[in-house]
Amino acid sequence: MRQELIEEVSAEFARQRERNVQEHDARVEKATAADPRIGALLKERQERFRLAAQEAFRRPEQAMERSARLKEEIAAINAQIRERLLAAGFPEDYLQPVYRCPKCKDTGFVGEVVRERCACFLQRLRQRSVERAGAGLNPKETFELFCADVFADAPLRERQGQTQRSYMELMRGRCQSYVDAYPDDPRRNLLLIGAAGLGKTYLLNCIGNALSQKGVVVLKLTSYQLTDRMRAAVFEHDWGAFSQVLETPVLLLDDLGVEPMLNNVTIEQLFTLLNERELNGLHTLISTNLHPEELKQRYSERISSRLLDRRSTSILPFYGEDVRLRG
Repeated sequence: MRQELIEEVSAEFARQRERNVQEHDARVEKATAADPRIGALLKERQERFRLAAQEAFRRPEQAMERSARLKEEIAAINAQIRERLLAAGFPEDYLQPVYRCPKCKDTGFVGEVVRERCACFLQRLRQRSVERAGAGLNPKETFELFCADVFADAPLRERQGQTQRSYMELMRGRCQSYVDAYPDDPRRNLLLIGAAGLGKTYLLNCIGNALSQKGVVVLKLTSYQLTDRMRAAVFEHDWGAFSQVLETPVLLLDDLGVEPMLNNVTIEQLFTLLNERELNGLHTLISTNLHPEELKQRYSERISSRLLDRRSTSILPFYGEDVRLRG
């Protein structure tokens, strides 16, 4: 499946290069229509390159001297083109090559001696992978549709001076701030802790939908779905689905703690997941019904220490009455 996705993304990049050429040709035509001398200068520049190549082939011993002279000639022509572009009302770089990614020039590769996949190619590969699988988000759960009235307007025992309703307004604001700061929040991860029915999943979807609208690649899984991918990786040697979880820029993991505990799978692979994503600076958002002590008991110290690390994780506690029970 991964090779198929690579081929699909490579084809996308090839089509982008074709669009780049078409865009450049259209710009040349527009600039030349505004000032025919620009077109003449472009043809003169092309002819200088052609003559220089012929001369270098006939007299290789003079190649370096001819190259230096050509550089000066082209610089003079380019200066005239820029001057005329500005006079005609165009930016001076209007006729520069058109690229969506200037690093790889839309080839998908960077590097001269050692060619590697460009970050833009890998980003698109992850995005296509998520598109293929589906992001897992509920499109109806957004910040715009968030309604605090569903929460009780009763005082919270855990938060003096706050009602569940006013507290959830604060939680909504905190989650919105996370989206606004992305990707620069020093605490990349969020851990939403609290009993069932307090709005944790809703706010995860709000964050995921808002980031998706910003063009961020987001993947949301339940803990059961994650377990299926981990099991397939270990027992069926199918690493594609689990690799997607390791690599996606923003992972939303919902309801951690209700998944089955599989021997030699759950603990080991969850540690790998958290560790790899932390090392690669990726964003991981988790909701759980378990309290910190319960997380330690269920997943061991080395996993819980990563989940609860306040250097990289903001912990958002949820309190109050199950909204489902209120109807």
